[in-house]
Amino acid sequence: MPNLASVKYGNFGKLLVFKLGGDAELPPPTVLDRTIPRQPELMASAEEVQLGKEGYHLNCAVCHGALVKSSGVIKDLRMMQPETHKIYKEIVLGGVYAEIGMASFADLLDETDIEHIRAYIVSRANEDREAAATVEE
Repeated sequence: MPNLASVKYGNFGKLLVFKLGGDAELPPPTVLDRTIPRQPELMASAEEVQLGKEGYHLNCAVCHGALVKSSGVIKDLRMMQPETHKIYKEIVLGGVYAEIGMASFADLLDETDIEHIRAYIVSRANEDREAAATVEE
């Protein structure tokens, strides 16, 4: 993952206003917790994960990043919490987050497609979580 400030600290809107002769100081930025949470049990075959990888890279990667690694601006899907997994179908097919930029993909994908994609996301999250654990040891 690139060493980008948006990945390390987040990309949350902030307006800075400067005054000639001013002496105010910004507090140091807070480093984001990038720990990948535990994922639901992966119930997919290797073939289904591969189909999900293909579907992800055709439909999701342009916004959410190649190999499910976000640049930090758009949600990193490896960080999905259990609550998000529960409404995944409503997000991807139902468009419940359309107002905040996540449109429905119901015109391109069906339930089987999105479950394969979710399996790939979970697989990638597990791989990266395991890799991070071995680095910390």
